Amino acid sequence: MKITIYFGLILAIVRQTFSCPTECFCMDRKMTCQNVILKEDDLANLQIPKDITELVLSSNELKTISENTMTNLRHLESLEISDNAFTKIPIFTFRGFSNLRRLVLSNNQITELTEGSFIGLDKCGHLDLKQNRIKQLQPGVFDKLTLSIYEIHLEDNELKSLQNGVFPQLKFLKDLFLTRNEIKNIDSQVFAQMRMEHLGLGSNQIQVIPSSAFEGFRIKTRINLLNNPLDCSCKHAMGYKINFQHLRHKLWGHCKTPYHFEPYSTEIMNAHEELDHCSMCDLNPCRNQGKCTGNKTSFKCACQERYKGQTCEVNICQGYTQKPEVSVIPDRIPLKQINHTEIVIVQERINDEDDAKKLKILYAMCSFEFIVIICFVVYFMWKRYEEWKLRKKYEHEKSRAILFSIRNQTNAQLAKALVEENEEFPADLKQMILKGSVPV
Repeated sequence: MKITIYFGLILAIVRQTFSCPTECFCMDRKMTCQNVILKEDDLANLQIPKDITELVLSSNELKTISENTMTNLRHLESLEISDNAFTKIPIFTFRGFSNLRRLVLSNNQITELTEGSFIGLDKCGHLDLKQNRIKQLQPGVFDKLTLSIYEIHLEDNELKSLQNGVFPQLKFLKDLFLTRNEIKNIDSQVFAQMRMEHLGLGSNQIQVIPSSAFEGFRIKTRINLLNNPLDCSCKHAMGYKINFQHLRHKLWGHCKTPYHFEPYSTEIMNAHEELDHCSMCDLNPCRNQGKCTGNKTSFKCACQERYKGQTCEVNICQGYTQKPEVSVIPDRIPLKQINHTEIVIVQERINDEDDAKKLKILYAMCSFEFIVIICFVVYFMWKRYEEWKLRKKYEHEKSRAILFSIRNQTNAQLAKALVEENEEFPADLKQMILKGSVPV
């Protein structure tokens, strides 16, 4: 019995050895073809045993990959094409790779990614693109991985910015690594509403983090922002305190400026405490030229005439609330923190008698302006009415004059006709009527 088992194992090993290409090495379900110097045609003709589910094609100087050369790899669950020389991933390259769960394309010369680069990777959860030359990520580039991807590696590339619409739609993304790029600019909603476990942004050129970049963002461990030249001047330090309170113990980064800080020694969430002259007024919360007074935990706006509200956002005369064009701080400004997360909003109220008198004067001014406008409208309508009456009177008199003229002419003509027809009419009177010397 034992001899039969040993013989079966030896036969399986021999069978696998003979079916594995001579230039490659096969072990269990993994086949490794390293330093073989494969060309595109060689890849298309590569014979892969049916029981192989993992393939490694590293250091082969591959300069191109395409859909035509990858058709015989569609049954794989794991594919690594690292340390080669191809510069792009053509559209439909991975079409039909419905079983692939892990894709490694690290250490190549890839410069750009398109929306069609990952079509067909419906089950891919792990994507490794580190150590390439990718300069930009277009919105929607990972949309084909929305329902499967949970880990993306983009370390050691040449990314200079992060745009909105690249990552938030990846609902199952847990780990994202963008370390050692050249990232300087981050869009306002780049990570909004995401739920993650690890986020690596270390060793970049990030100076300022937008106030809404991590709006609604939740992370299990930490956000790595180490080795970035973060600006912690008062405006930004107070913004971090207000906008990233939900990430207070999760945000891992140190300030480089202001310059009296020892570089990379002060955590960004504590910077406002070390700057004595900082206050909530550094966030410019007062609108419509209101004057701000406050400290690190609260502020008060002295509003100009015709404006009121916590941030002078209400126009009293026009009766509407003015919203700021650019949100510097949240719409609701926390003035007291409880356990770092609960926020108590102080309701606006007018307790000062001088403020109450000032409001009464403003209301009176608005009422007076309204009365003046009404009077002007009434006077204008009255003048128009008088002009209309004079015009009607003139037209009436003119019509009467015309009618009298017509009647007089008609009567004279009738009288002359009657006199000429009546022979018995006195001659002297007849002569006067015909000459028109006698009024008819």
